[in-house]
Amino acid sequence: MNKTHPKITIIVANYNGTNYIKACLNSVLKSSYKNFEIIVVDDGSKDNSKSVLKSFEKEKKIKIFYFKKNKGAACARNFGVKRSKGEYILFIDFDCEIEKKCLAAIIKKLNKDKEIGGIVLKLITDNGKLDSAGHFYSIFGFPYEVGAGENPENYQKELPVFGSKTAGFAVRKDVIEKIHGFDEDYVISGEDTDLSWRIILANYQLIYFPEAIGYHHQKETEVKSTKYRILYEGIKNNLCNLIKNSSVSLLWWIIPLHIFSLLLLSLKLLIQGRINDSLWIYKSILWNIIHLNKTLEKRKLNKIFAKNDNIVNMFGSINHLQLMKKGWKWFLNV
Repeated sequence: MNKTHPKITIIVANYNGTNYIKACLNSVLKSSYKNFEIIVVDDGSKDNSKSVLKSFEKEKKIKIFYFKKNKGAACARNFGVKRSKGEYILFIDFDCEIEKKCLAAIIKKLNKDKEIGGIVLKLITDNGKLDSAGHFYSIFGFPYEVGAGENPENYQKELPVFGSKTAGFAVRKDVIEKIHGFDEDYVISGEDTDLSWRIILANYQLIYFPEAIGYHHQKETEVKSTKYRILYEGIKNNLCNLIKNSSVSLLWWIIPLHIFSLLLLSLKLLIQGRINDSLWIYKSILWNIIHLNKTLEKRKLNKIFAKNDNIVNMFGSINHLQLMKKGWKWFLNV
């Protein structure tokens, strides 16, 4: 093991990323830090991804694996982790690119501070705005992004955060192995927050690190599936996260408050005549009731590695009145 220049594995879960995957991989190959490998897991793409990826098969730093059918990003990333040789792992989405010095910045930070379990990249969108500086939870049990849509220049300092998107998230391999990786029951949405939460439960810190810079383009599939992701998979998996990872002192009040908020949202959609959308919310709650025993078994697994049950940083330092105004705006427009 090279202690000063440890290997980092970049894992990319690709699904129908024909228009983005080439630029993504080329951006990593141009990195100034050279001790890296790239693992691409094609998650059953139905577009022209395979032919694009084949053009990289002779690249020594890249390993490419193909799933015959779509299994979800969590499964694809776990597959990549098991085959990685890096001491550190960087997850990036196929529609992301990283700057030349990004890997070097990650290595320097993780080498220096052993208490840091994960690093949130500074991701900038196509319109020059900040994608996210990590996320926290509101008192109603909904995660919210810090700095989303704001000027990136306003986020030039490190910040402790509670969660990260896997669009740009670096973690220690031994930490992700300790917490048993991604939950593969989450096909889409929520798996990143769940992983982040369990890293913190294992007594590691997560930080937003503005020296590690990347760019996040919005993929078309994300736009098309937004309603389904929010009203079923997103709500279902977020409620599961709360049940699975919350401390007992948190559970007794945040679950009732969260479900009450969901019922209000479903009523609002019903009044608007959006019956199917309203039903997605009830289905997400019903799923958690049906699978409650399995979720409670996962809670027990957390106890094996959990050292930090008293989460003081879960809600962040944002003005809660300001957050409620944002939440109300989201409620009206969803």
